[in-house]
Amino acid sequence: LTPPPNVNNALWLLAARIEKLEKIVEHFGRSPHTYQPNSIGNIKQIVCKAYGLTMPELICRNREFRIVRPRQIAIWLCMEYNRTHSLNSIGKHFGGLDHTTVLNAKKQIDRLRQADPRFDREVGEIEAQIKPALSP
Repeated sequence: LTPPPNVNNALWLLAARIEKLEKIVEHFGRSPHTYQPNSIGNIKQIVCKAYGLTMPELICRNREFRIVRPRQIAIWLCMEYNRTHSLNSIGKHFGGLDHTTVLNAKKQIDRLRQADPRFDREVGEIEAQIKPALSP
């Protein structure tokens, strides 16, 4: 490959390498620009699957226990594994929850994990589904 005239050779080679890498990544089915294992969306999907909920159920303002506890777990996981979002930002991803509600969910899950070994294992199993995705 030869660069076109009047083009910086180093930049042209770098652009060609990036294009080649993107094609390789595309071949494996993931784009490096979109796949984020610890994204809030991915965490919500993992929790929905674990508890048999739909995404709208998880983010609605329903206060049924079968929905509230998984939502709190998802919020806890987001706070543990996605530190780029503020409390307000996480709340917006869960149907517009207030930052104090997000903080309360984290505290609640922390307390329950310490008090109930069975619950701690349950959350640990969900957590384990996120951790491998974060490993290089």
